[in-house]
Amino acid sequence: MPLVRDGIAWDGNVYPYVPGPALEIDPSLRLHTDAQPEAELDPVTYEVVRHALWNVNVEAGRAIGKISGSPIASLAHDLNTGILTEDGEWVFFGPFLQFQNAAAESGIKWMLEFRSRNPGIRDGDMFLCNDPWIGVLHQSDTLVFCPVFVEERLFCWVVSGLHEYDIGGSTPGSFCPDAADVFLEPQPIPPIRLVEQGELREDVEAMYLRGSRMPHMLALDLRAKIAGCEISRRRVLEFVGRYGAEAVKGVMRKVIDDAERAFVQRISRLPNGEWAERSYLEVALPGDRGAYPLWLTVRKEGGDLYFSNAGTHAQVGNINGSYIGYKGGVMTAVSVLFLYDQLYALGGAMRRCHFELEPGTITCPTHPAAVNSGPAHVVVLGVAQAVNVLSKMIVADEGMRGEAMAAGGSATWPVASLAGLDQRGNFYGTVLLGGLAGSIGGFAGRDGLSTGGLLFDPQCKSPNVEFDEMFFPLLFLYSRERPDGGGAGRFAGGTSLEQAFVPHDTDAVLCSIAACGVVVPPARGLFGGFPGAGNRYRMVRGSDIRARLGAGELPQSLEQLGGEVEELPPKAASFVQGPDDVYEIGNSCAAGWGDPLEREPERVTTDLAAGRVSAARARGLYGVVLGEDGSIDTAATEAERARLRAERLCGAGGGSVERVPAAAGALRFHEYLEQRTGRVACRCCDADLGPAEVNYKLHAVVRERTPAEAGVLVPPAELWIDRSVVLREFFCPGCAVLLDVEVALDGDEPLFDVKVGAAAPYRSVRSPP
Repeated sequence: MPLVRDGIAWDGNVYPYVPGPALEIDPSLRLHTDAQPEAELDPVTYEVVRHALWNVNVEAGRAIGKISGSPIASLAHDLNTGILTEDGEWVFFGPFLQFQNAAAESGIKWMLEFRSRNPGIRDGDMFLCNDPWIGVLHQSDTLVFCPVFVEERLFCWVVSGLHEYDIGGSTPGSFCPDAADVFLEPQPIPPIRLVEQGELREDVEAMYLRGSRMPHMLALDLRAKIAGCEISRRRVLEFVGRYGAEAVKGVMRKVIDDAERAFVQRISRLPNGEWAERSYLEVALPGDRGAYPLWLTVRKEGGDLYFSNAGTHAQVGNINGSYIGYKGGVMTAVSVLFLYDQLYALGGAMRRCHFELEPGTITCPTHPAAVNSGPAHVVVLGVAQAVNVLSKMIVADEGMRGEAMAAGGSATWPVASLAGLDQRGNFYGTVLLGGLAGSIGGFAGRDGLSTGGLLFDPQCKSPNVEFDEMFFPLLFLYSRERPDGGGAGRFAGGTSLEQAFVPHDTDAVLCSIAACGVVVPPARGLFGGFPGAGNRYRMVRGSDIRARLGAGELPQSLEQLGGEVEELPPKAASFVQGPDDVYEIGNSCAAGWGDPLEREPERVTTDLAAGRVSAARARGLYGVVLGEDGSIDTAATEAERARLRAERLCGAGGGSVERVPAAAGALRFHEYLEQRTGRVACRCCDADLGPAEVNYKLHAVVRERTPAEAGVLVPPAELWIDRSVVLREFFCPGCAVLLDVEVALDGDEPLFDVKVGAAAPYRSVRSPP
């Protein structure tokens, strides 16, 4: 009989596993639940053991990187380690890819319910799992779970996870753009005993390696994760031997409780309400021309947050991502914005974060949906959506406002798979890692970071071109920051990398693309900030690159080459890059914060000098005019900004606009807006933007342009989708300050994204059908 959990029926095959409030564990498995009460814990012992447990994850993670040998482990840090309590509650994440092991909690609880009787969970065991409906983000992120026993009772769990190079599927590298369902992807494996009483089961290892095109690499990855778990297990037992089991368990409980208290204390300073974000993923399969909405709505009630995906499109093609993966992306943003001082202790906040996701949707797909590309789309977009939603929430509190930021780069991952025979004649299959250079969105009081890494991986680093050229048969022409890539704003979003290369010492490269965020910018700005550039793939076939290199030239753009520049689609399986074909990949960039016309002109000239902003954008978006000597022409800049503000209003507003007097106890819910006695007022000019319970955007001046017309780097939407993409700008009717910039599809209603104070009671932000 199927289980029913929170309204979701689950039979182990159809719906995602959702643990119930009480786990059904076989009585033969005894749990170690004894813990020293918090009041009896010595403070010094607590701090020593707390940091020691955290360092266990660091040590295990570094060991995985060294043993694996994979650039995905050593450079990308697409791995993580963790410690969980005996019943699967998170104590510590490792400081690596923050959503890598996010599903481990569900996987452990599943094992406790469905493996504690048969085959049993015993001392010396380890379990392997890559089933996205049970305990991983996607099949490539295989986890190894290790129970730790003390006095013949299950004391805690340690876990190691790593993204594998290739575990099968229709495409080398296992990102399968042509997979319409899971049966064309790598095989999901529910938890299975991998190590039995300390010995690796060779039959299970052989089964796991069988689907890989690179089994020797996969075998190293598997042993690296086993080693990571063994290091963690031994360290925990050392601490138990030194301090006693009850003291160590007491520290674990207090770590979780402290994180919960910190989380509740912070969100309790914010008003109750409902905040929303709407994003899109395009092209579900090669040849598809659709664009599909993803909604994230968060409702705050006291010390709890409720996350909903209501309004998200039904699962489709291969852009779906597992429920527990999307949950992990959202919790990454929660950790960054609310738990920055808790050493990646997520368990406490997870007690107060509730997910109400509708099954059968892109962010909560049911079997047999294709899901292996999910982390590249759904999970990282979940991070971006949650960052924006929670930052909209945070802006209401002046003390916390400095933590708020706009969405970062790689809001959808620029998946570009390469395969073939390398310069040594060996088969290779890889995903380029230039996206790791990342970028960070604009903050409430400072610029974001260009090529500044990823919000969700505090230790990532992008490989330099020499590394890629050593491992793979490639010759890079350039690897640089994308000019005009970062989202414009009072505080600008960072820009990311663009790279171009040709095959080298090989006849051809077999390429695949499994991307989104190409014609619909994935990273949306906040409070008037512009979106960052999207992912972009271009190629010049049959170029004259060899002749140019032979003449000592190094072209710095595709346009400098002989041949036609071809835009490549977001999804493409197994196309060939020939020896004279030049392939360019531009990675998506971070979004801006605030009205670009409020940006200090000196910041714009700094960006100009660094090559991050062009002269056209400096004048067109920022209104900054330079003199003949390159210095700021202050008078001309003020005049140009006045002209651009007047152009925004197009004759509307001005002196006829109603004003709302300042009022005590006004509720700030926006960079430029607040609620005063039931009305929405501009904080810059007191203009009245309507009743608080109505979407203020309906009272703003609106301008619609295509993203390209507004200066956002994306190719024309009609190349790949059937609907138009619009950049919708909302201006205060009194002072023309830019209040918000929406990325939308033609016909979509304005997003009613903040409902607080007088906007309650809270309703779904979806438009009625």
